[in-house]
Amino acid sequence: MDAFDKLVAKHFPQAGPLQMLMEMVEKELDGFVPSNKVLQEQKEGQEVKIFLPTIKITEDWGKVSKEGVPTEDRQIIEMYTKNIKGSTVADKINYLNAMIAGEQKDAKLKDILGTLVVLEVLSNILEEFTESAGGFIFEAFLAGLFGGQSVQIIEPEGESAALGKPITDVVLSGREYSLKLLGPGTDVKGSFRNMVEHFNEKDHVVYLDARRNKANSALEFGEFTITLLQFLDVFYMPLRKKVTVKPDPKKAKTIKSAKKFKEFLGELGDADFPITQLQFSKPFPVFGEEDPGAFAYTLTKGASSGVSTKAVKNRKLSPEDFSDLLARVGGAREGALDAFGPFAAAYTESVFGGSKAEKLFGSLEEIAEIDKAISANNKEEIIRLLRLTPGYVGEKQFLFTRGQVEKGIKNFQPIGTLQLGEDVLKQTWLQYGELLNATIGPVYEALNSFSTNISSYFLEAGDVGQKRRQAGMKAIGDAEKLKDATVAATEVLAKEK
Repeated sequence: MDAFDKLVAKHFPQAGPLQMLMEMVEKELDGFVPSNKVLQEQKEGQEVKIFLPTIKITEDWGKVSKEGVPTEDRQIIEMYTKNIKGSTVADKINYLNAMIAGEQKDAKLKDILGTLVVLEVLSNILEEFTESAGGFIFEAFLAGLFGGQSVQIIEPEGESAALGKPITDVVLSGREYSLKLLGPGTDVKGSFRNMVEHFNEKDHVVYLDARRNKANSALEFGEFTITLLQFLDVFYMPLRKKVTVKPDPKKAKTIKSAKKFKEFLGELGDADFPITQLQFSKPFPVFGEEDPGAFAYTLTKGASSGVSTKAVKNRKLSPEDFSDLLARVGGAREGALDAFGPFAAAYTESVFGGSKAEKLFGSLEEIAEIDKAISANNKEEIIRLLRLTPGYVGEKQFLFTRGQVEKGIKNFQPIGTLQLGEDVLKQTWLQYGELLNATIGPVYEALNSFSTNISSYFLEAGDVGQKRRQAGMKAIGDAEKLKDATVAATEVLAKEK
């Protein structure tokens, strides 16, 4: 036994030096790799070191056995994520954003560390994986995030097993989710046949879109729910072609009275025909009594054009201002509104022929039959009719653009944006810096140094020279620091209720 080994034996008398050191390494490597993620940040002229555990990214996060027993990797990710509060995706996004902003003043150490780990994992998925590969890992991560019996669905079961990949990607808190990790302009698509068969066994599926925004390192979340009774609202209404109908001066003359004009606008709304322009016979003021108004107002995607000091022929309005215009016209007294007639309106109407909807459903007659079965809440008849459609028989894909999802599907709702990346990690650390620097920081700093030095000791095993001895001596010092830092952190944790 050389001098170093004797020194190790003195510090660790109950086991052989190599055995003891190896056990420490193995224990540390159980579940995650010792941290080598050190972020530097300047605060008030002082350098702040941020140490984070490095979590092994694995597909096993989403797995539990048939008996409901989670895998080892699943247990590890749940250890960090169980403190992310909320029963829905939106709840958890809101909680994480509150933690990032430092709004959780009573946050405990476990809450902070859990948040940092989740942000780190999501940042890695966003930055280091393609949409396809990242999507599969993201599914597993969400299952681990929700924990319990939440699980990633990899293989279909039951009658749908012969159809290939199931519609449901993950089951979160008992709800069926189809998860899409998408780019800013990526289409939402899937198997129409598999979707129909999904509803032969299930009563719902929630489509969760997580759109990658690499420009500002963020994930933008939105979702919509599909049920059998909402089937046409999702797969027919948004997929029709929209054709703009321009105002016809001749037809404008036929809408002479305010009463008829308001009725006409109501009919367009009932038919789901969005209005894009209103025309008047003289300038109609929108923005108060001093507004000279315009002869026509046109809906635009951008901001409203500025208010002129005199009446203009055509003024462009933002969606919000155009909505105010429609409300103003709808609420005006007919006698007062008559002074601005005759009227005209441009609108968009839906066209079935040649649309994505036609490729799925074949004809308006088939759609009418399906709609009749939906009105009667007849599940068996709805499924029977859907199995006869070209989309089902021809095993076609449904496809939505981002605009068709967000503007065409009525129950679509954005549920939050989560900022990610190193800057967010640093910001979150600094929000709780006093507590972290007194607990986690010293532990991981000592751990990081210990891991480096003990690795050097083992890698230099064939060298009995000074270099190996120095690495071993440093490792022993690191172990002492780690012990002291762990004791201090334990004392802090013991005070948390």
